[in-house]
Amino acid sequence: DPNTAIFEVDTSYGGYPNDSYNAARLLLPELWAEARAAVRGDLIAVAPTRDILLFTGTEEPGAVQRMAQVSRAMWHGEPHPVSPQLVRFTGAGWVVAE
Repeated sequence: DPNTAIFEVDTSYGGYPNDSYNAARLLLPELWAEARAAVRGDLIAVAPTRDILLFTGTEEPGAVQRMAQVSRAMWHGEPHPVSPQLVRFTGAGWVVAE
């Protein structure tokens, strides 16, 4: 399905297409199996705006820091801000990333 296909943002993190539902995708754990398999380490995600959802793995060198910087800039500069808070996927769902 092209509306849920993962795309690569750079070599260390990816996202979902811009369709105004990206922040809500955090609530659908069945969508995250492919992303969890695509990253190294724990899955980290962020939805800085309703249209942007990024993710990476904790073992991708420098990716969490870069994604945090990019998400803060998007949160401040794009329409429909949601949150720059990174979250980590666990077996029970999402928790605030430390």
